[in-house]
Amino acid sequence: MRGRRPGVPSAIALLFTGLAHAQPPPPAPAPAPAPAPAPAPAPAPAPPLPVLNDAPAPPPAPPPASPPGYYVEPQGPGAPPGSAPSAVYEPPPPPVGGVYEPPPPPVPKHVAPRTALWAGVRLGWLFPFGSAYAAGVPDPQTKVVYLGSVPWTDFVHSGPSFELDLGVRLARNYNVFGLWERTQFTSGSSHRYGEPNGGDSDYFALGVRASSDADRFGVLTELSLGYRQARARYEDGTQVEMTGGILEGRIAVGIDLRLSPLLSLQPLVAIGVGSFDRVQLVLPNGGSADLIGAYDAAGSHSWVSVGVGGSVDLFGAQ
Repeated sequence: MRGRRPGVPSAIALLFTGLAHAQPPPPAPAPAPAPAPAPAPAPAPAPPLPVLNDAPAPPPAPPPASPPGYYVEPQGPGAPPGSAPSAVYEPPPPPVGGVYEPPPPPVPKHVAPRTALWAGVRLGWLFPFGSAYAAGVPDPQTKVVYLGSVPWTDFVHSGPSFELDLGVRLARNYNVFGLWERTQFTSGSSHRYGEPNGGDSDYFALGVRASSDADRFGVLTELSLGYRQARARYEDGTQVEMTGGILEGRIAVGIDLRLSPLLSLQPLVAIGVGSFDRVQLVLPNGGSADLIGAYDAAGSHSWVSVGVGGSVDLFGAQ
């Protein structure tokens, strides 16, 4: 029997079978890394060395300073460090004897009483000026009335004055009082109504005064309001009476010098102003005539006086 040769497909199959057996096997997976060894435990701290001498331990550190003006209560023994304080209080009072208290200031000693019955006298010299009244002169053509001043010095000139004061002292530096001033004038310069023979004047008023220092040496101011009347006399007995003025005022400035608890001295300069609403010529036989006529008017007069006064404080109370 004739043998048969293998065909082509069988040869190709044998070829692939040999190639499959000839390929290398697939690579094996890499082994897992070994775990790292655990760290060795830290050695325990060495025990403190024994103290070889008897030196005291250092003092503990002071606590942190509290805010000024407050006292912080310390924390309890079991409080964690850095925690808030348990309470805040006002600063404790200083210990007895730890603060020096200065003595109180001495009580001022006053010389002048705080309240008292007050009386005074004053001597001076009075200088009058201004108008006794205004005389009217009508113009015959225009019928206009022109007023001209009739000087007070036509009737009287300057002269000595004497004053009495009576009142109370209030609050040590103030006075309220009533006054009467009498002036003896010298003769005036006009001879229209006869030969001048001097004159006089009376001034009645209520006043207040204030002193900057009633105990030692102070500046004194005074204000008074009242009424003045004046007279001019002539050799034959004729008089010119000037009355009717109201609210004649006087302002005075001077020095208040305390000499003792009872006595003080006051040099003063005063100026006053006022007017006479009525001026009469009084004849020796009793007859009279108004010098301020239909065309006339009241004038404004003034005066200046220079004097020195003294006063006493009675029944004073400090």
